[in-house]
Amino acid sequence: MSKKEFKNKVKASPEKMVIVPETPLGFNRKNYILFGTGLVLIILGFLFLTSPVFGGGFPFVHPFKGGVDGWLTMNLAPVMLVFGYCVVIPAAIIVK
Repeated sequence: MSKKEFKNKVKASPEKMVIVPETPLGFNRKNYILFGTGLVLIILGFLFLTSPVFGGGFPFVHPFKGGVDGWLTMNLAPVMLVFGYCVVIPAAIIVK
């Protein structure tokens, strides 16, 4: 005996279809939001790397005392930079 295949053909009505405009690069709003988030993470990471010792004057560095050996400079900033460069920016390019 042969197996019967049932194909459900469901046609979407034109009213339910959502058209998302694309730019010439093929990105939509979600891509630009992810890309902007990645850029913000990278900029904050570099600002957190600055220290009053080297002339950096970012105001959030001062409360964390410790300069270049502080928790913010040694731990958070590199994690933010790696996450921004290696996760968020590639996701912004790949996500459709």
